[in-house]
Amino acid sequence: MIETSFHESMVNQAIQETSTTFPMILMMLCSFFLVWLAKFHWDKRKLYRFAARLPGPPAYPIIGSVLSFIGGPSRVFSNILALWEAYPDFFRVWFSYRLIFSTSKPEHLEILLNNPLSLEKDHFYRFTKPIVGNGLLVAPVDIWRKHRKIINLAFGQKVLGTFVPIYAEQSKILITNLEKKVEETDFDIFPLLSAYTLDSLCESSMGIKVEAQTKSAGLGQWMDEALRITFIRMANIPYHVDFIFNFTKISRILKESLSKFHEFTGKVVKERSQLFQKKQVILQRGEEIYEEGIKRQTFLDLLLQMRGHKFTNEELRDEVDMFTIAGTDTTASTLGFCFIMLGMHQDIQQKIYEEVIETLGEDREVNCEDLPHMHLLERFIKETLRLFPVAPFIVRLTQGEINIGEHVVPPDCTIFLGIYMVHRDGKYWKDPLKFDPDRFLPEEIKKRHPYCYLPFAGGPRNCIGYKYAHMVMKTVLSMTLRKFVITTKFKSIVDMKLKANVVLRPADGYRVTVHLRE
Repeated sequence: MIETSFHESMVNQAIQETSTTFPMILMMLCSFFLVWLAKFHWDKRKLYRFAARLPGPPAYPIIGSVLSFIGGPSRVFSNILALWEAYPDFFRVWFSYRLIFSTSKPEHLEILLNNPLSLEKDHFYRFTKPIVGNGLLVAPVDIWRKHRKIINLAFGQKVLGTFVPIYAEQSKILITNLEKKVEETDFDIFPLLSAYTLDSLCESSMGIKVEAQTKSAGLGQWMDEALRITFIRMANIPYHVDFIFNFTKISRILKESLSKFHEFTGKVVKERSQLFQKKQVILQRGEEIYEEGIKRQTFLDLLLQMRGHKFTNEELRDEVDMFTIAGTDTTASTLGFCFIMLGMHQDIQQKIYEEVIETLGEDREVNCEDLPHMHLLERFIKETLRLFPVAPFIVRLTQGEINIGEHVVPPDCTIFLGIYMVHRDGKYWKDPLKFDPDRFLPEEIKKRHPYCYLPFAGGPRNCIGYKYAHMVMKTVLSMTLRKFVITTKFKSIVDMKLKANVVLRPADGYRVTVHLRE
């Protein structure tokens, strides 16, 4: 009896202590949470004060204005444009707990793209890491500074000029493929252009032939899928949580696409590395290396030379992945818009054709010396990039206070730079939706703020491949226009519905028809 009573007493005491302790623990947890929440808001007090002075859409507790960014690429893109129409020049958006400052004023863009406190890529770009790792375009500033100095050497005019014969040779294959499409009404030209840019890039910049135009490589489709899903994830807050995203169907599609993409680039790096190592062994023996044809220093060759003390194996792979994406998908996208604009503006197409014939004649192959003489074609490409910039937006992160004139942007603020908006702003471009290559005559350029036109961004972190892209596009367009007349179903720029898969695309595809020139 005494033992039973003792146990009952102990149990009752334990129950009493538990009933007393649990509320205390709960109270302590609530107190810690409230302290953390207070500190969280206190640390963001500058953001709150800054946001209070700016126009912008309604923001709800916790989610902010996230509902405006849920949906597919077309819906998200149209919603972003609607915000810019409602709040011209600059505005603020609360994307859950993150403050986004959006601007398209050239004066703001110049300051923000050049200030060392806004060179860092924003947190949104972490979703590109599965695709390109720490490649140059999205790398943290410390890695970007180191790699940019080295990679600049591979993008000089002299180096790029040696590759024009490759662009021309690959253009011949594209022309052969287009001949099979003659009179096929309203087809999407993008797959052909993606294969062309892939072949041109891999041979000229990596020294390897992949024959994407004659064999089914699938690389363009894998990259396009990866970019599309990455943009969807960026724009949807629930998908920011890995646990949630990993349970979605698009997560599995992304993993499959990236697996195939990385297998391809890994093979390129492996084969070129083995060739490079073989050459090094031969040179160490004191023997000479005999190579047929013209000896070219490729992008990958340079990285391999610097790998020992500048690049790790992982960094080398990241840069190859980055350049494959940037040099293939973006150039093919711009070329697609160029073909649509040619089809939409028959008078301009005829004038470019006449310039090409005057420069090249009926059948002479393009060389590097020819490209600077195609002035109208150059202006045509620039006007296409004005209306359809590959990257319609640039997103950076402020790492300190930045005075932009009207405001002082606080640290830890996401800045959303509207390239697409400033390119189509009537304050800087007369009749902005009219396609007019003469906007880029020297005398017209002088009249505008230099940061009204930013197809390759601006400041120290601008796109390194702009010369490469122009040379490739001028080569292929000049050669195809000698052979074909381009038409399109699109009637006006206003009617073109667009979407953003990280890069800008027409929602209905790059629909054109090609006709043999008489």
